[in-house]
Amino acid sequence: HAQTAKLLKAIDKFQHATEGRQWPQGLAITHLRDHYFEFRVDIHMRVTYRRTGDLIQYTLYGSHDQVRRFLKMI
Repeated sequence: HAQTAKLLKAIDKFQHATEGRQWPQGLAITHLRDHYFEFRVDIHMRVTYRRTGDLIQYTLYGSHDQVRRFLKMI
């Protein structure tokens, strides 16, 4: 699926960025609250993650509205 390919490409780009500490603009990394952040897969879909020290936990793959609902639950 095309969406799966976009997701995997964005995650790969994000993981390379975290290793090299260089943040490409295309990911549009945004601090949401506390230890939660998101990056963009495409114009509609986002990946949220929680960062604690060097540990990154992916928490959600979804739309902007799904991310907003997720943030209300945490």
